[in-house]
Amino acid sequence: MNKQIVANENATVKRKSGTDTEERELEGDGVTEMGNVLETLTCAYDESETLALDIDDRLSYRQGWPLLPIFPVATITESVPARFSDSSTHMHVFRDLLKAAKVTTHDILIAHRVNPSIPLSKNTLTLCVLSDEANNKHWIQGIEKLRKYIQKNDLTLAVEIVDRRAFHGIYTHPLLETDKRIMRMVSRKRRAILDVVRGADMPFNKVYFYMRGLSRTRSECEPTVIIGTPVPNRRVWWEVVIPEIERIVGGKMDVEVVFEKREDC
Repeated sequence: MNKQIVANENATVKRKSGTDTEERELEGDGVTEMGNVLETLTCAYDESETLALDIDDRLSYRQGWPLLPIFPVATITESVPARFSDSSTHMHVFRDLLKAAKVTTHDILIAHRVNPSIPLSKNTLTLCVLSDEANNKHWIQGIEKLRKYIQKNDLTLAVEIVDRRAFHGIYTHPLLETDKRIMRMVSRKRRAILDVVRGADMPFNKVYFYMRGLSRTRSECEPTVIIGTPVPNRRVWWEVVIPEIERIVGGKMDVEVVFEKREDC
């Protein structure tokens, strides 16, 4: 069954995809092909180690300003100021700026974009632009134009341009016994992957192996190493862990960090 981690549902991949598919252990130390529990770390971490980006262009299908929350993300349209109504001057200007930047725009809305369980604030209010990944060469210019207008008018508003297929989350499909090449790689590489994740000295819940992508069709998605952590925007994940795991898997699997709340943190 195809599953999608949607914005208003639980953050953990395990809860979403692991409940209706039987887990089968891989050869080795209890790592399973569906919800791969590798290790749990201490909750201690340096709050100053958040990634610093002028424009968040980490992902080809989702970019924005300032630093965006990592998926899964809830979309909450309550408590949006009236000055951002669909017929407001601001919204008309936003559309004109996107058009000038040649950003494909299927829809535009103002909403709070937050990780599940994270409280709303004025800083979570976001201008959401639903576009196409194929158009992303124009996104940076669009973000810069929107940011300039937002700052000039002293508005508190983040900007997110996202492929419309990914707005509510990325599709997640299980690995199957027929995925022999991938399963062999997971079996061979999991210990090295675990060493890298543990070496980050950041809290994490689990490491998973799934097919992930923007398509409902499993064959159109990529085998992916997924790290669930309550602090996905820490620099070490993006500057150290992801590049090193990409090196370990030799470009044959994607690597993704996702938000997962730790109840004990």
